[in-house]
Amino acid sequence: MKFMWNKIYKKRKFYWGLKPDPLLVKYLSRIPKGKALDIGAGEGRNSVFLVKEGFEVEAIDIVKEGLKKCEKLTKKYKLSITTRIIDVRKFKFKPQTYSLIISVAGIDFLKHSEIKKLQIKSKVLLKKME
Repeated sequence: MKFMWNKIYKKRKFYWGLKPDPLLVKYLSRIPKGKALDIGAGEGRNSVFLVKEGFEVEAIDIVKEGLKKCEKLTKKYKLSITTRIIDVRKFKFKPQTYSLIISVAGIDFLKHSEIKKLQIKSKVLLKKME
């Protein structure tokens, strides 16, 4: 699977486009600014949007070529995003760190049991809203 995505992301065109996910745009005003985790960030369209909206973003993905494109976008727009090439199943989460955790098509490739574990972890990772 990883090899397939590396091949797709090596192409010049952005596979997912550059516009952020419409649901993210729709509901973002309800989320307090802070640190955001983009799981399966791919080429970075949502990460870049979040940084432009005032979030500090950590973008993780198992696919190196996608994150390379994300880093190119951040340089182009003079933004700062922390990127890490890592499998989300091995990611060391820090409790109450994030205001927002997103995964747009990023966890679709995991087993149902792995997604359930990630959901449970995510509840601990989110900062409590005041």
